[in-house]
Amino acid sequence: MPTTTKLHSPDTIDRLDVIAACPECGGQNAWKLLQTLKSCDYCGSGLWWPREPGRAGFLVAEDAVEGPEALLDVLQTLDAMRERSRLAGIRADLERASGETPIDRSDDPTLPSVSELKAERRHLFALDAHHKVLAPYVLFSSTLTFHALGRPRGGVKEFRNLFFRLEEIAPGYQPPWNFRDRGLWVAKQRLRAFAPEDLAVRPIARADHAVELEPLAAKWRGQRLPDPARSRADHLRLESRRAEPLVGHHRPFYYVRARTPMRDGWFLVDGQFAIVAGYPEVDEIRRATARKWTPIDTREVRAAAPRAIGFRCPDCGADVPLVERTELQLCGNCGRLSSPRRPV
Repeated sequence: MPTTTKLHSPDTIDRLDVIAACPECGGQNAWKLLQTLKSCDYCGSGLWWPREPGRAGFLVAEDAVEGPEALLDVLQTLDAMRERSRLAGIRADLERASGETPIDRSDDPTLPSVSELKAERRHLFALDAHHKVLAPYVLFSSTLTFHALGRPRGGVKEFRNLFFRLEEIAPGYQPPWNFRDRGLWVAKQRLRAFAPEDLAVRPIARADHAVELEPLAAKWRGQRLPDPARSRADHLRLESRRAEPLVGHHRPFYYVRARTPMRDGWFLVDGQFAIVAGYPEVDEIRRATARKWTPIDTREVRAAAPRAIGFRCPDCGADVPLVERTELQLCGNCGRLSSPRRPV
C-alpha cells in the first residue's frame, strides 16, 4: 500500500496522543485517544487498535520523575518556591513597617530565582527510600442528549434537542487508596501502551465498577435546571446518551521518604506532573510498601495494543486504501464494505 512517511520526534508528537509501537517495524506512532485505524508513519502498514465498549484498555501516563535525582528535584522545587515566597513576605513586612505600600514581588528580579535557591539548598536534602505504584483511572467520552421544553423570553414555548460532549476522568481504584486527586482533569498528557515491565512497579488493580459507564454518568441524568432569568425552562432532562469506548490508564505515583528543610518523613509525589501531591499516612505507606501485591489481569494488558492488518478485499482481492477516520472500508473495485472487526 503506498504511503507518505511522516517521522515523529518527541518534540513534534502531540501531547494529547497515545504513543504505541508498530508491531511490524517498531516505529513509535502517535494515536488520538479513541482512534482505531491508522497507517504506520514509518513502514506504511495498516494498523488497527481494537476498542471494546465496556472494557477499558490499559495505558500508562508518561513518567516525568524517573530516578532518585528527579524525585529529589521535585522536593527541592517545592522547597525553593516556599523559600522564595518567605523572602518576598519579609520584604513586604519591612515595607509595611516603613509606611510604604507593599508591591507584588512574585516576579521581583532582585529576589533569588527558584533555580538559584535549589542549588544553594541542595545539601539540605537526602532521599532515604522511594516506592513506585501505578494508580488506575478511567476516561470516558459520551454524547449527552437533553430534551428541553421552555419558553424564550417573549417567545412561544418550544421543544429542542440539545447535544453535549461529555468527557471525564474518574479514579479506577477503591478506598482506602487515596491519591489526592479530587476534581482531577488531565487536559494534556502523553500516554503509551502498557508494557510487561510495568508489572514490576506495582500497578494497582482496577476496581470492577470503574468500567461501568452508568454510575459515572448518573449525576447527569434526570437533572432539572430551571433558570427563570434566561429561558423560563419547564424542564431540562437527560433522556439518552451514546457512549464511546472507555479508555483506562495508570498514572505513576511515588511514596518518598526524605529529609528536607520542609519536613523529615514521607511525601506522595505525582510522577506524571512532577509535583508533591500530599503527605501519606502510616497505613498508606504500609500498603504501598507491603511485600504481597495483588496482580492485575495480564490477559487484558496483552490485548491493549495496536495490531497489523492487511486491507485486501475478501471478494475480489484488490488492495483497499486505508481510510483512518472510519472502521468501515469500501473496496473501489467491487464495492464490498468491510471492517477489521468483521466483514460486512
